[in-house]
Amino acid sequence: MTTPLPPHAGTAAPVHPTLRVVEHRDPAVFAARALSFLEARELENCLFLGIVQGWLDKPRSFGADDLMLTVEGDNGPVLVALRAGQNLVVTNGPRAAGEALGTHLVLGQRAIPGVTGPPDAAHVVAERWRALVGTRLRQATKMAIHRLDGLPQELSAAGRFRAAREDEVDLLTGWLVTFFDEVRLPPNPRPRAAMENSQLAGRLFVWDDGGPVAMAIWGGATPRLARVFGVYTPPARRGRGYAGACVARVCGEVRASGRRLVTLFADRVNLGATRIYRRIGFTPVCDWDHIPFETD
Repeated sequence: MTTPLPPHAGTAAPVHPTLRVVEHRDPAVFAARALSFLEARELENCLFLGIVQGWLDKPRSFGADDLMLTVEGDNGPVLVALRAGQNLVVTNGPRAAGEALGTHLVLGQRAIPGVTGPPDAAHVVAERWRALVGTRLRQATKMAIHRLDGLPQELSAAGRFRAAREDEVDLLTGWLVTFFDEVRLPPNPRPRAAMENSQLAGRLFVWDDGGPVAMAIWGGATPRLARVFGVYTPPARRGRGYAGACVARVCGEVRASGRRLVTLFADRVNLGATRIYRRIGFTPVCDWDHIPFETD
């Protein structure tokens, strides 16, 4: 279990002679410190920006086990990290900053199941954790961020696109749990609540061909961009173009909301999915790795 953090806004730990790791408890204070750094590489940091915006919109959604950290140099943050109920997520930054962060987490007894982020940065933090704790690292899941700048190219499939209904939330929650298992990513700790919120917000969609046959969600929104995620088709329904058609239409929903950029994460090993996303108009931005730790 994660050790409770102190109640004040931030705690600095001198784990490197020229760097300080600061833990923040107030999302507004964290945003004031980290947003300029994150926005400088907006697409690469789209996951961070969406999470921070969610905390700003609903401060009470920041949980006891969640983390907000900046690694500070003389002129401000050089690396940002956070945990929103799952893995630690890190930005790019100097190697020394990743090592300082890993040391800080161990000294502070912060229990984390793994690290996610740009490959170099994620592996530095994970290796530092492994060296100090002695845990083994499991095989990384290799992801990539993709971007869509213009209008999506719609794809055809039998059936129709529509918003998910309230009475379908249980079914789609099961799909979400299976999705995380299939792509070897840490599951959402509150999957039904997440799906219920997406449905109520009008951001959960299905492709319907005699009933739901694929789904996609959009969220993690900032004023400029949003992320498409949870793209899933049950195995028996695959190979018919349902997911691609659904994703293209969901991208249209994002654009209709006023956001100009759409991002999504895709498995680098799944070349079929990557080809479909490119047909829609997505182009790759950068790689991301998810590195889970062995658990007893």
